[in-house]
Amino acid sequence: MDKCHAHAREIEFFCQDHSKLCCLSCVLIHRKCDQLDEIVKVSRQTRPDLQALKQSLIKLQAEADAIIAECKQSETGFNESIAKISSEVDTMKDRIIKLSKEAKQKLISEAKQFKTTEVKRIENKRNAQSTVYLFRTNEGETKNYRINYR
Repeated sequence: MDKCHAHAREIEFFCQDHSKLCCLSCVLIHRKCDQLDEIVKVSRQTRPDLQALKQSLIKLQAEADAIIAECKQSETGFNESIAKISSEVDTMKDRIIKLSKEAKQKLISEAKQFKTTEVKRIENKRNAQSTVYLFRTNEGETKNYRINYR
């Protein structure tokens, strides 16, 4: 057994009130403490408790290892999901750019077609030899006027 640092005597007791190991001389200091036990008796009483505690600790360690493994697996899954999301966003971005370019080309094409149609309509109107307008005078007469657009 170990020796007491204060008295250099063999340690034989344990004061639970102060959580301190005691020799025969220390026992006199701790005589008023409520729980002062002989180490030999305590060790015999606690051996089955220690075995049960050891089994509980082994079980807890196994559970902790399982939780850690599950967390690592979840982390791997999250990392894969994030990589997949990034790839999907890039694909969507490329598709949006493609659709935007196609829409732009269609809009430009339709605008050119509209312009061509309108220019032809205006030219046809302008190229007409003349247009006759009927005007009524203050006296109720109708007069024809020709307007040339050239």
